[in-house]
Parts: sequence; structure tokens; C-alpha cells
Amino acid sequence: MPDASGRFQMEDGFRAARQITQFFEWNRRIDQSKQTDAYLDRIGKGEKINSGEEDYNYRAHLTASAMQMQSMRADQEFQAAEFENNEAQRRENQADIDGRLVKAEYLMSRHRGDEAMDTLLPIYQYLPDGNQFKGFVTDDAGNVDRSQMILVGEDGKTEFTEPTPTVAEAMTMAVRFSKAYKDTYHKSKQRASETNLKNALNHQIWTTEDGTEAIYVPFVDVGKTGDYILRETWKDPKTGKTLKGFDEETGKIVEGEHDFRPPAYWKQEADKKGAETGRENIEARTEATKQDTEIKKDKAPLERENLKAQTNLANKRADAAGSTSGTKAEEKQQKKFKADLELLLEPFTGSKNAYDMEGNLTDEGKTALDAAIKLVVKYNAKEELDGAEKKKIKYAIKVVDIYNKMSATVAEKYKDEYGKRADGTPKGKGFLGELKRTDGRGFSTEISIGVNIDGKETEIPTLVPTLSQDEINHLLGGGEVTKEIAQKATKHAKKRIAEGKSPFLEANNRQKASWKDVR
Repeated sequence: MPDASGRFQMEDGFRAARQITQFFEWNRRIDQSKQTDAYLDRIGKGEKINSGEEDYNYRAHLTASAMQMQSMRADQEFQAAEFENNEAQRRENQADIDGRLVKAEYLMSRHRGDEAMDTLLPIYQYLPDGNQFKGFVTDDAGNVDRSQMILVGEDGKTEFTEPTPTVAEAMTMAVRFSKAYKDTYHKSKQRASETNLKNALNHQIWTTEDGTEAIYVPFVDVGKTGDYILRETWKDPKTGKTLKGFDEETGKIVEGEHDFRPPAYWKQEADKKGAETGRENIEARTEATKQDTEIKKDKAPLERENLKAQTNLANKRADAAGSTSGTKAEEKQQKKFKADLELLLEPFTGSKNAYDMEGNLTDEGKTALDAAIKLVVKYNAKEELDGAEKKKIKYAIKVVDIYNKMSATVAEKYKDEYGKRADGTPKGKGFLGELKRTDGRGFSTEISIGVNIDGKETEIPTLVPTLSQDEINHLLGGGEVTKEIAQKATKHAKKRIAEGKSPFLEANNRQKASWKDVR
């Protein structure tokens, strides 16, 4: 404030300087946020980000990578929970089917066929087409026609009638479906997720120049100051011991003596060393290349066998070391998908095996999958379906849905349940719980922003109870934090701080107590 003579005081100058500094800092944060969103969009599209780009921002790149990994982990947790629920339901369904079979056999032995039929028909709810048995057709006079049964469609509303099978047919159906449940379970137990592991190892097995192997594990960590740090680790495939890079157990950098590189790097180096220069050697190199090509053609079958043996060996090593490639949740989810897919493909395979014992699609399976996809394309194009196609379309739609889920399944291991905030503290479930994002980035619980409260920069959540549903949907769709949302979040945070609480919904009193002096 000016003094009695109207002159400004020194503190006025400091205050103005702070305001100018804050203005530039907020502009920097806004620009950083936009760059992070841009990187996140590129990562989601599978683009490779080159650090040599003219406007490359390392911090924004790491922040986007961490957000993407957190989103992937949230989706993984959801898939794992969904699988566990499905597996429990499968066991319950099989037990119900077996129980009904035993009861029906007993009733048949007592010549009580109608009661046996009533016991068996509810098994329709377990068929892949999603239809459920409701009862028998009844006329206006109340007479029951047991020759016609009423089924409810997959939508839970549409009703239609079908001829009632005989008791013998119903018994056969129940026995076959119970056996299908058991066979599917045992087959899935026998099949290892070799394809997924091979694909992962192709990218993660690095070597030294002399051929020493190590599993390369990159991940994003959060430093003490809240900065994202790109960590790299090379682990022994047999023991899982850190040979070089960041050791997660000790939190220290291991300065290994090995120079691990991707196999392609050593091939390029060998090509450089072996390359001859000069016009006089062009013809010699051309001839050598021709000879090498002929030799490779002769050795191709043997090399394929050797490659298969090496891949199997690498898979065994990774399994023994508890490899980070492919999680148990991913393997279980893939097994569940394949088991469901095999059942749904039966109308297209003629009940032949869609998968072999190694978990790969057979020729019949590939043909069936292609037929199902083409049928769905035809259906979506509003083209007329013949009688056989109309019976198969409901299976084909589910086949395509499961196949798309299989293609989108991801499995990564992350240290934090919901990630961390800028100050390094772990995020919680928030005031509104886990909310599914509509922009395909998994779940959100807080969506934090930084605001100025009583002259102090404070991180606060925007997902608070005072938001309207439209505002919540706006944030979950990836929208920017509006002025109205920021005002509501700030008001909510100030109220909690005045009560000696954290702006965030914390799980223990220790964290709340740290806010008692901030009023």
C-alpha cells in the first residue's frame, strides 16, 4: 500500500513480482498440460515419439507415458476381476448342470418324465446363445401345452416359442454341455500362453556382443520431487537378478560390466565390420551375396527348427525367472477368451477343434473365424441373410466381440494402485470412487489440478461431490477443467483444509493430521 506521501512500499514491488511470476508459471503449466495431452494422444495411436523432434518435451513425454500405463493397469485390474467372477460363475453353472442331471436321472428311474423335463429345461440359460427357458405355452383357458416351450432372448425381453425336446434329448443336451464345460476347462489348463510370451520376448531379450542374454524391462518411476523418471533394467533370464540398470529391490543403479543391446544392433555392427568398401570389391560382394542366399535357402528348414527350439528355451527361462512378460491375469483372461471362442465357433467348425494344444488357431479355427467375421460384416451392411446364416449370426456377433477383446487385452505390472500425485503420494479411490473414462483411458479417481490457496500452490482433486453429472461426464471424456469446475473443486478443498483435512479423501488419520496447520 502507498505510504502517507503516496509512495509505494517495497512490499508492493515484491507482491507485483510474485504475481507476474505466478502468471508466467501458470502459462507454463497450461502449455505443459497441452503438450502432455498431445503426447498421450500419439501414444494411444501407437506412434513412436522421437526425442530428436524439434519441439520434444521430455517431462511431458514421461508424464503422458505414466498416465497411459496407469490407464492400462486400471483396465488390467478390471479384466482380472471380471475373469475371476466369470470363472466362479462357470464353476457354479457346471455344478448346477451336474446336480440337475442327477436329479433328472432319479426322476426318470421313477417314471416321472414331466418332472425330469422341468428339472432339465432351465439348463437353457447356460447355452452360448444367451436364451433362457421361461415356461410352457398356456392357452386362454389356462391349459398348458408342454409340447411348446417359451424362451426369453438375450435382451431379457423378447419372447419366442420352440418345440419342446424330448426328455432323452434334454438329457443328451445337458450331458454334452456339462462335458463341454469340463473339456474347455481342462484344455485351457493344458494350453500355455506361448504366443503372447514369444511376442513379448522378441522385444525384451537383449544380448551382449558375445551372446549373453538379459531381459530388458523399461518402466516409468516417480521421483521424490514428483517428477517422472524413465527407468531401465536388464535382468538375468534364469534368476531374475538385476545385471544392469535400476534395481527395484535396493532402489540403486547397478553398474554392470555388460553392454546389452537389441539383437538387431549387433547384426548392424557385424554388417558394418564385415562390409568392404571400394569399387573393386562390388562384384565380389555381389557374388558372395548370391552364394549366401543359396545357402540360406538350403538351411531355411534347419534354421526354423533351431529358432523354434531357442524360443521354447527362452520361454522356459522366462517362466523360471518369474518373467515380467505376460501377467497371470493376462494368461487367465486369454484362456477364458479362447474357451468362450471355441464354444461359439462350433456352428462354424462343425464341432472340430478351433485351437490346437499349444493354444494356436487350427486351420479349421481360422476358417471359422473368417466366416464369422464376414457374416457380421454382411449383417451390419443390412444384407439379407439366408436361413443358416440367421441361425449363426448371434454366435458370429459374440465371436467378433470376444476376438476384439482378445486383440485389445494388455498386461503390464505397475507398482501403484492408482498411480501417484505430483508430490509423490499415492492416489486413492477419491470422493466418487472408480469412474470409467469415456475416452478409452481406463479409470479416474481424482483428476488433480494445482491451485493457489492462501498464497500457497496446492494440488486438489476435481472429481468432488459438488460437481454436476454433466461436469463429471465432461472430465471423464477427456475435457479440459473448466472455470466452473475449478471453482467448485477449490471451494470443496478450502472447506476440508479449514477442518484440518487433506483436500483428498485419504485412508488414514496420519495423512489428515498433516493438514491441521494449514488453515
